[in-house]
Amino acid sequence: MKTNSKINWKTAGIISSVLIIAVSILFLKGCEKADIPQVKNMINSNENSDASASSNLDNVAKQSPFLMLTIDHSAARTGMPDYRVELNTHGEVFFNGRRNTAYAGVKRFKVSNEIVVAISNQFTAGNFLELENLPPTPDLPLVTTSFRSSINSDIFSKIDYGQPKSEKLIQLRQYAENMLELASLINKGKNIDDVKENSNQIAQ
Repeated sequence: MKTNSKINWKTAGIISSVLIIAVSILFLKGCEKADIPQVKNMINSNENSDASASSNLDNVAKQSPFLMLTIDHSAARTGMPDYRVELNTHGEVFFNGRRNTAYAGVKRFKVSNEIVVAISNQFTAGNFLELENLPPTPDLPLVTTSFRSSINSDIFSKIDYGQPKSEKLIQLRQYAENMLELASLINKGKNIDDVKENSNQIAQ
């Protein structure tokens, strides 16, 4: 009887070990299967990240337009171009050449939705809202750049005077002006890209 009981205990121990191993294997397989959809979702979200940024403005374009971007460039006492540009989410552009511009007066034209999306994405990626406003600098061209990311958001304005401290802001507004192909309207013997150089010379 004692021998049989010992055999039964050994058998029970072996069976228990086998069951534990089997349950562990099933648990691990279940975890792997559960992880697969998560991985697929992560891949899909990465693939769709670029498309989602564009789809936002694509949807906005089907709604009532709102003013997305404004660039107001004064000449001060520098003789630089003095103009205002407005862009709404339907791609409608308003240009007003006030002084020292190749085109004097108001001109309206339209750009593609792709250009609107590209400008919006560039301003968002460039952290426009985080850029610093510089204090007033006498006799230098005051440039106010305003951007609104959505119809439900406020419009934010940033000011620069064409100086090196505002390099990121200058790059953003020049990107927008290049995308809108404003060079032929603005330039009059001087290039708008020369504003920073001229401002530095005046500051000295």
